Amino acid sequence: MNVEETITVGKVLEQLNHQRQQGLLCDCTFVVDGVDFKAHKAVLAACSAYFRTLFLDQKDVVHLDISNAAGILEFMYTAKLCLGPQNVEDVLAVATFLQMQEIVNCEVRSPGHLCGDCVFTCEFLCMHFGL
Repeated sequence: MNVEETITVGKVLEQLNHQRQQGLLCDCTFVVDGVDFKAHKAVLAACSAYFRTLFLDQKDVVHLDISNAAGILEFMYTAKLCLGPQNVEDVLAVATFLQMQEIVNCEVRSPGHLCGDCVFTCEFLCMHFGL
């Protein structure tokens, strides 16, 4: 007899995000402009080829020079991205650097994953970059 629990992926990410916000069970820290961001290697590596490669080299503390780190980290844990005219270029540059293809390829177009002006902004990006 097989029993399958109906735990959703969203519920797992939600719990990991709560742990991250409380600094619980985090196994890495990345530092941006002197600000520490605690996270889980598995989540970062699952979302970013850059982090996956970095963690294969056994790094636990990473110093990065990126803007909007909090927004990108939030996306990794919630699959929600807040884009607007003031941050869209920075977010795209960071996503490219971190090799986060879902953002680079503008695959976060559904309204449930975006906030504010995001649908327009994402459509603009797709047209601008020929995606």
